[in-house]
Amino acid sequence: MRSEEALYEQINALLHAVKKDSKLKAIATATAIDADKNYIMPLFQFQNLGYPIKYNWTTQVGIRLP
Repeated sequence: MRSEEALYEQINALLHAVKKDSKLKAIATATAIDADKNYIMPLFQFQNLGYPIKYNWTTQVGIRLP
């Protein structure tokens, strides 16, 4: 999408910089691990369905699993 081009450019610039700098790679890796643990994983916890959770995130109510 055209509206996302700037975002993709920023992501590509970060990935390019990470390839060249081991310290930056370590920071990016630690940040990704922290984000997964503290932002993404709470979304998959059953007790959070339909309730507001940390960092102003919310989950869907009434999700049907196959």
